[in-house]
Amino acid sequence: MRFQSSLRDRYRPENVESKRETIKREIEKEFKENGEYKMKKVEHINILIIGRTRTGKSTIKALLIDPTSIPDDLTLKSGTRDPQFQAFHLQDKDVVINIIDTPGLFERSSQEIDIRDNKTILNTIKMCATMEITKFHAICFCAALTSGINVEDISSIRTLIDYFGKETSKNSCLIITHCESKDEKQRHKLQQELTEDVYFKKIAPFFKLGILFSGSINRDDYNNGNESVYNQYFTVVDYRAQLIQKFLSVKDPLPINEMLISPERSANELKQQKDNEVIQLKRLLQEQEEIVEEFQRKGSKDEKQIQKLTEKYRAAILREQQLRSSIDNMENDRRY
Repeated sequence: MRFQSSLRDRYRPENVESKRETIKREIEKEFKENGEYKMKKVEHINILIIGRTRTGKSTIKALLIDPTSIPDDLTLKSGTRDPQFQAFHLQDKDVVINIIDTPGLFERSSQEIDIRDNKTILNTIKMCATMEITKFHAICFCAALTSGINVEDISSIRTLIDYFGKETSKNSCLIITHCESKDEKQRHKLQQELTEDVYFKKIAPFFKLGILFSGSINRDDYNNGNESVYNQYFTVVDYRAQLIQKFLSVKDPLPINEMLISPERSANELKQQKDNEVIQLKRLLQEQEEIVEEFQRKGSKDEKQIQKLTEKYRAAILREQQLRSSIDNMENDRRY
């Protein structure tokens, strides 16, 4: 009986649970000390950078990666020809920052001014879909306004806002680039000038994440060995910290499919537009039938009335042709 009691005690449920806990602690300790290819779960933060050519979009990316980097020599052409995606591990936060750099908009090419439309941005959004990026934490609109308020920059920002839609406002910021030599007083003055500018103050409320600054070490100063590079470096490091803090603070990322420019939403709106135009076409055809019936009733007794009906019928036929052409164009866009 004593043997049976001892055996029963050894295999009581609470003893089995204790053994499981001991085994788990031991294998966890062993893997921590000797295991290979250890992994951690990390959070992904997706940042979209957009703006006119030569506004410093790629420089912002370089700034985030390495604030000591020296930018390439300035050219008139865009350095980014296609959407680019790069992921970087922010080591002390267990966060991966995914940076999507778009081609330059409103670009000056060797042949002519190449005005890019929303298809450029749409292609960027499609690329994000292939990378399984479904949301943006921040959309960074870039502008080089350090030499004063540029109407073209303001106009391009307004155009981009129209492309993306008001839904992106809560996740949008404006980054003023090329500010590596600006001190705090100069930055404050620039912000004040922007908010008071007759053009910009109308779109300023759109940037719910605020107005931020960026810059990089000036290549000419670096080439000439100017000690101003030290101050530029300290300023750039501060900008970098402020940008990353802003990105980390976003708790409500924007789903791409809710954006005005998203392929899914564009397809749905295109379908709705087509459905509405098909309904209009049916009404137009019915109107034509009613005109023909009125022709038959009037006969040739009232020439003026017949002339009015003829003009009305021709106008209806023209509207029908335009409507059918519009529907065909929508079909071609949908296939594209």
